[in-house]
Amino acid sequence: MQELDVTGRQPGAPEPEPVAADIDSIDGINDIDAPPAPSVGRAGARLLKVLSIIALASAALFFIQRNTDSEVRIYSIAPEVEFTTYDGETVRLSDLQGQGVVLNFWGSWCGPCRAEAPWLAEAWAREEGNGIVFIGLTHQDTEQGARAMMAEFGLTYPNGPDIGNTWSRRYDVQGIPATFFIDADGMLVSQQRGMLFSAEDLAQRLDEIRP
Repeated sequence: MQELDVTGRQPGAPEPEPVAADIDSIDGINDIDAPPAPSVGRAGARLLKVLSIIALASAALFFIQRNTDSEVRIYSIAPEVEFTTYDGETVRLSDLQGQGVVLNFWGSWCGPCRAEAPWLAEAWAREEGNGIVFIGLTHQDTEQGARAMMAEFGLTYPNGPDIGNTWSRRYDVQGIPATFFIDADGMLVSQQRGMLFSAEDLAQRLDEIRP
């Protein structure tokens, strides 16, 4: 067997000619044109400006439309309310002028509504016939559930369903409970969005609308 040298060739065999690398082909890689970076330019800048204006206008329009039905303004005339109670009586806010009015949006499924219900019942029992009227509108409730809660807590003042969320939209009620305090002139004096703080808080608000 013939011995091989360290290069793996037989002794005395001619050395192979070196293979020349194709430098041109390698250098050519660097000559490939890359796609140009996008440029906004004047036309693009104008387009971005127009799109920004459209976005702002759309946001403003959405806000206006969202609040179109809301007419709630403190120290302004309270929006009219008209509904039929669970006992079939028609109630109109405008018919109650000359008296202070407490308008409460509630639901039997609402925990905070149930928590403040005893305060409302006690205040109504104290104020009935003394120039202050309580009225209630149930929000997304069933008649059975509403009647059960009225009986449980003694809510004997007029209550009825807010059919189609008509009045909650007009008063911009986003959640319940929500209570509005209207004076004898029909002016909205204060509002509490969320549970009343206490029986004392309720009593103080009643003094503000007492005729």
